[in-house]
Amino acid sequence: MQPENLKTHGPERGWLVPLIATLTIVIFFLGFTRMFDAAFRGNDDTIYFYQMAVEQFHPGESAPLHDEIRTYLAQQDHSEFLLRRWNFRANNATHYLVMNTAIYGASRVIRQFVDGVRFDYALIISLSVALGVIVGAMMAAAIFRWVIISSNDAMLACGVALGMAIIAILNLLPLPASLTNPFGMSFGALAGEKAAGTIDFGSAAAFVFRIFLSGGAEYSVFGYTPRSQVFLIGLAVFLLRWRKAWLASYVLAAALSLFHHSMGGLFFAWLIAIDVIVRPQIFNLRIVALCALVLTSALLRGTILADLQLRPFAVAGAVVAGLIATIWFVRRQNLNFALYDSLEKRLIAPFRHRLNQLGPIGSDLTVGISLCLVIIPVAIVMNRIGDPYSAVVFWSDLVVRSLAMLQPAFFVGLTILAVRWVRARVVWDANRFYSAVVGLAILLAVPVAFRAVTPTGLGRATEQISQISPYIGRPLPELRTQGRDAVLHYAVAFQLDTGQNVLGAMLARQ
Repeated sequence: MQPENLKTHGPERGWLVPLIATLTIVIFFLGFTRMFDAAFRGNDDTIYFYQMAVEQFHPGESAPLHDEIRTYLAQQDHSEFLLRRWNFRANNATHYLVMNTAIYGASRVIRQFVDGVRFDYALIISLSVALGVIVGAMMAAAIFRWVIISSNDAMLACGVALGMAIIAILNLLPLPASLTNPFGMSFGALAGEKAAGTIDFGSAAAFVFRIFLSGGAEYSVFGYTPRSQVFLIGLAVFLLRWRKAWLASYVLAAALSLFHHSMGGLFFAWLIAIDVIVRPQIFNLRIVALCALVLTSALLRGTILADLQLRPFAVAGAVVAGLIATIWFVRRQNLNFALYDSLEKRLIAPFRHRLNQLGPIGSDLTVGISLCLVIIPVAIVMNRIGDPYSAVVFWSDLVVRSLAMLQPAFFVGLTILAVRWVRARVVWDANRFYSAVVGLAILLAVPVAFRAVTPTGLGRATEQISQISPYIGRPLPELRTQGRDAVLHYAVAFQLDTGQNVLGAMLARQ
């Protein structure tokens, strides 16, 4: 078998890798178009995206509006839950810098045209969000394409194209009912019935497997939210790692927080954990300094740990990080400790040797998936004994997000290994082999293309947002939580955009 890092610079032309990379991006956008059309809705999340974009550029004006809303929610039933939910969203308003900027820029352009014909705020919101997330996806795809091209490895490019086509086909599978409400089902699967004191581990395992196989719009690399953009750029990070470009991979991973602050931080933490276990020797001074800077920034800018009452876990994480940093410093200084040296010689070194035999792809996937499985029992325990709000919003979703984050790398990585394994055993010339792999990728992408040619999502979202207009400027009636949030997000954005004071009348006592 040829080594995993085999490169093939023989008969292929200089245009071959860029061509395959472009084909890979076409496959990505076929999956993206299909997912966008199926999932784009005029719900509270979509309106929240727009509100965040407007608020990012009007921070001083938005603070009094949030205070009014908090006063109103404090007077409602289940006020503690409602306040925590609103505060959690309000504090995260600036955590999607790329998307917020793209949506806001799109809205300023769109308003010039829509206002000149007929003021239709629902259309402004839906168009702005649609264009903003498309711009974000294009940026992520451009980074992904650049990483493929910079490898100058036609075999790797073929494996990536085929892997993306396989993921796109998996996303065509009919979704079970559990994936239509992933947050609720993840909590139900991992927490079980507290009253009965039992957990259906079969259901939990089935749910985790389904999410990993085909996560739907919420957890797919083809989704339109910033989370999915992190998944795509995260795959590019893994491609850099599999070329052993460690510093470049960490630099690119650091940029993920510009797309999605919490997911970027989670992804960065996973990379550190994998490398501490598999290859601590890569942590030179530059990488350590970058890690310290990124994690410090994540803790200072992020509010999720405080909002979800998870500060003890932050302290525990800081202690572990400090211990790892101390060990790294000690080893750099060539200091010896008999107990640690004995442990490393008998247990750690043989373990790492076996992982290194798997190569960068195999070791990353093995350790990454293993860590995901390890946190499942932690999530089960915390769901049963911890704060209920944190259980639903954080612990259950942590398992799902971690698996979804690794899913593209898992399928693409295995495909790259399979392509290299087959190439080492066939007698075809290189160009014929590459043509066969690319042809298979195109064949798999054809059904995805047919499912992406009937766009209806934008019109549906605009119609749904239009149904909120009658509530604006009038006392709020009783609404379900998500319906109330959608109206309030709409009102905040509308007041910031137009200067009309509509929120006061809506929150007045009836």
